Amino acid sequence: LAVGAAAYTYPGTQDTSTIETYLTCEWAGEWVTPRVELWCDPVEAHGFYLRGALLKAHELSTRWSLCGQGWISAMDGNYADYNIGSDTAGLSDAGAQIQLCFMPNENSRLDFAIYASTQIEQDYRDALVDPDPLWFGIFWSQEF
Repeated sequence: LAVGAAAYTYPGTQDTSTIETYLTCEWAGEWVTPRVELWCDPVEAHGFYLRGALLKAHELSTRWSLCGQGWISAMDGNYADYNIGSDTAGLSDAGAQIQLCFMPNENSRLDFAIYASTQIEQDYRDALVDPDPLWFGIFWSQEF
C-alpha cells in the first residue's frame, strides 16, 4: 500500500501543471505484480482516475530498479471534463511506462518515468489535440 503525490505538466488541462494525490495497492507476484491505483485531484478537477496495471521490476542495486508497466484506466466525468474537455465518464486510456526508481530508504521512492498512452473513449480522442501522447514525469511516493 502506498500513498503519494505527483506534480506534473499535463498539456490538456486549463493550467500548465497540477498536483494529484494517489493511493496504490499491489500484490507481489512471481512474474508480474498486479496493481490498482486511485488518483484524485480534489482541488482543480474535483474528480478521480482509476487505473489497473501489471508491473515488472528488475533490481539494479539495493536502491535502484528499472520498472515497466502496462495499464488500462477509467475516470469520472469531473476528472474527464477538467483534464480532457469532455464530461463523459468511462474507460479513458491504455498505455505503457518505463521508469527508473530510486529508494533512499525502505519507505520512500523517487521515480523518473517516460510513458505513452492512447485514449480509448472516442469523446476523449475528439477533445484532445494529441490523443496518443508521450509523457515524462518525476514521482515521489511515501509508503506506510
